[in-house]
Amino acid sequence: MRTKMNFCVTAALLAMCAAVGPAFAEGTALTLADAVARARGQAPQLQSANAALRAADANVRLSGLRPNPTLSVEAENVMGSGRYSGFGGGEKTVSLSMPLELGGKRGARLRVAQAE
Repeated sequence: MRTKMNFCVTAALLAMCAAVGPAFAEGTALTLADAVARARGQAPQLQSANAALRAADANVRLSGLRPNPTLSVEAENVMGSGRYSGFGGGEKTVSLSMPLELGGKRGARLRVAQAE
């Protein structure tokens, strides 16, 4: 864990140095906030870490939501022959279902997402 943190700090410092270089060449003053903003915009490691954090936050939000309802439509004995010819003589069934989560499944799913 410490090695990973040292790598991230080293990558951030290198990115900041890369962002500061053009500012010295132009002869303009560069503030710390400007250097950090440039480093965040130009360092691929920082961009990928930021994307991973956003994905983890989205997973936590998604895990706390209830499951979606399902609508299904079934048709039988349609396009047959005789009295079942056409769509009007067939049997049609429309159903709406909603899963019920019991036993704390949503809470458990949310805790797992937060732990990840």
